[in-house]
Amino acid sequence: MKGYIYKIFIKDCPEFDKIYIGATTRKPCKRVAEHKYKFNKGVKDTRSFYIYEYANQNNLNVEYETIEEIEYDKLVELFYKEFLYIASTDNAINKI
Repeated sequence: MKGYIYKIFIKDCPEFDKIYIGATTRKPCKRVAEHKYKFNKGVKDTRSFYIYEYANQNNLNVEYETIEEIEYDKLVELFYKEFLYIASTDNAINKI
């Protein structure tokens, strides 16, 4: 099966350098659209909300980028890869 690791961020904004890293089995554009939809509805179920909130308050654009396309057999492999990206990214807003 195919999955994706993606990031959501505000480009060229040194005051807010946080990024959200996610994993999805769908096309990243579909998943990112869901993040934006939930922000517009006021749902704070992921930390991407805070990126959209900052961008909205400061009239900035939120962007996304596919980091990696992954072939996997078990879904846990995709989520483990996501975990590795989050753990190795200092400015990941969803770092635990």
